[in-house]
Amino acid sequence: MVDQGASVNARELRTTTPLVGNWKFVQDDTLAADWQPISLPHAWNAAAPYRRGIGWYRLTFETPTTGARHWLEFGAASIVADVWLNGRKLGRHKGAFTAFRFDVTDKLIANGGNVLLVKVDNRAPTTPTSPSVSASTARAPP
Repeated sequence: MVDQGASVNARELRTTTPLVGNWKFVQDDTLAADWQPISLPHAWNAAAPYRRGIGWYRLTFETPTTGARHWLEFGAASIVADVWLNGRKLGRHKGAFTAFRFDVTDKLIANGGNVLLVKVDNRAPTTPTSPSVSASTARAPP
């Protein structure tokens, strides 16, 4: 049963801030090439010819001024994504087209600009231990 007279504290509500614009992208593992401005969603291999490899995404954004907890959520990153915030690695996601998120509450710069860096690897697996081998396709060596 819901108490119709109960009030909701604004801090208890979830707010979402889409980080879809102002990204930079480069498909060069040296990070030395010119970063191109892009918006999300983005697929570097959407146009012919299809390309595999490593792509890097970079975004600078301000720390939210409200909310008790802060999460970065990604809709997908094919095939493997490694994520850093302000030079600290948040983690790795192996899942291609599945969503994933990281709690960044304690990793945001107070009252400042944050730098988010995402490395996406869609290279074809060459060994059973290649990063882009999914759990469903991995096989034990003979």
